[in-house]
Amino acid sequence: MRWLFFAILSLAYLILKFRYHELWKDEWQAWLITRDLPFGELLGQLYYEGHPALWYFYLKFWTWIPGTEAFIFQLAHALPVLAVFYLLIHQFKLSWWITILLPLGYITFFEYGLVNRGYVLVMLFSFLAALELRKARPHPVRLGIYLLLLCQTEVYGLFMTGAFGLYYLLREGWSKAKGDPVFHYGVGAALLGGILFLATVFPRENADIAANAYPDQPFSASHLAEVFQGTHVNTYWLGAVPDTNVFGASPAGIFLSIFVLLALIFLFRKYKSLLAAFLLFQLAFFLFSLLVYPGGVRHWGCALIFWIALLPLLARAREMDQKASTTFVESLIILSVLSFHLYYNILGVGKEIRHPFTNAEAAAEYILENVPENVPLLGMNKFLCTPIVGYLERPVYALPEGEAFSYFRWAEKIYVPPPSELDLFAQFKQAGGLVVINGEPIDTNRYPNLQFWKAFEDYSIKNENFYLYILNVQALEN
Repeated sequence: MRWLFFAILSLAYLILKFRYHELWKDEWQAWLITRDLPFGELLGQLYYEGHPALWYFYLKFWTWIPGTEAFIFQLAHALPVLAVFYLLIHQFKLSWWITILLPLGYITFFEYGLVNRGYVLVMLFSFLAALELRKARPHPVRLGIYLLLLCQTEVYGLFMTGAFGLYYLLREGWSKAKGDPVFHYGVGAALLGGILFLATVFPRENADIAANAYPDQPFSASHLAEVFQGTHVNTYWLGAVPDTNVFGASPAGIFLSIFVLLALIFLFRKYKSLLAAFLLFQLAFFLFSLLVYPGGVRHWGCALIFWIALLPLLARAREMDQKASTTFVESLIILSVLSFHLYYNILGVGKEIRHPFTNAEAAAEYILENVPENVPLLGMNKFLCTPIVGYLERPVYALPEGEAFSYFRWAEKIYVPPPSELDLFAQFKQAGGLVVINGEPIDTNRYPNLQFWKAFEDYSIKNENFYLYILNVQALEN
């Protein structure tokens, strides 16, 4: 039955991914910088991105494969997702209802499954590490590799690695752990992983990045409340209260956050190693959100992933404690978390089927069908136009350089060319005119030589709209 469920789930997932999912700018950004930068320059770009190297290095080899880039990119992401499904269904070996609900959650299926981001590697290596730790005698080298790679997924991977280390230390005891190669390899992997993470991600050369990296008033009452609500009820009971990033904190949200935290403490209460690991991660997660980056559903999902990784360890602890079994209240706690995520996933998948994720693919297809190859394409705003570039697979130029671009830098100031520069570029290209692309309407009073052509502004999940304008060189000469 497990194989049948895995096959049906995988088929449904692949159909949804390749038939209905369009890639938005955050997805394309990783692919485009990986495709266009050599390894050395790619490493230098990562502190703009805020993510360590593993996802980009993994994608690098896929960028060398010929074919339609959107398909190859989606395939590169789908394979580790299918591996995660396999681990959840075949290797976690939990109760049948938990086995069914785990891969159908919003984070595991939609946010980290359908959306092509490196967070899938957080799932993969945290689950592999947990499964290795579930063994009576974990393999030191294998565990060390999993933890080292986990540190290269996201900053939350560092927190998970530290929490796993505390779990093993308390489970085995200091007297045994201090001479245990499993513990030694784990500590070494954590230290090396932390050093590599800081070397590639920590802002060190650009003052704008460092200045904008942290909240202005991290200890204000409103910020504390929003972070507490976001890292608890928005994380584990997703959808129980409105998104904190949009609507802020509320008394109901704070109350439910306290309730969720107490419920999860109750779930792990019998086993100090698991409780300590959960609380250590939760504390690091809260402090990072408070002091560095509050995040959103995508980032909060990493906490849920760590909680899922603790479930097979909880099952192991109960197996070792022959008198222990899952109580009704404990089952209800697990069911509540998984049910909220299942419901949110159903909503997300429904939207994905009914609406485009972004209008980028539709706009790119229109351009490919209606704009000859010799007519230059100009992107007015690199940040907004990146997904168009990904789908077009033909040059899109940007000013003031007048060169083709494919990606943007997050801290880079947006350059808005004056009308005269736009006109000069059109004459320079000697193609009779050009097509201007933007992610928002252009004021034709300011740019009188631009003629509006086509808008792509149907509802999309990421609210990415695109507008095409024509600049005719003959009109300029007249």
